Amino acid sequence: MPEVKVRAADVPDEGPDQLLTVAQAAALLGVSQTTVYDDVRTRRLPAVRYRPTLIRIVRRDLEAFRDRHLTV
Repeated sequence: MPEVKVRAADVPDEGPDQLLTVAQAAALLGVSQTTVYDDVRTRRLPAVRYRPTLIRIVRRDLEAFRDRHLTV
């Protein structure tokens, strides 16, 4: 699946319950979409899977993941 280009600045902040696409999550984390898919697949990053190819990540879960795994 080709990567969709999204900039972090283009992702609106609609609150902690906002559902993000994989492309949006990748932009906010500063990683590739493949990395986000891998983190979802290995269950490091919680996600809502509506179909095998339709995945959404709750902003609150993404921010918790970022704080746990990407803080220097």
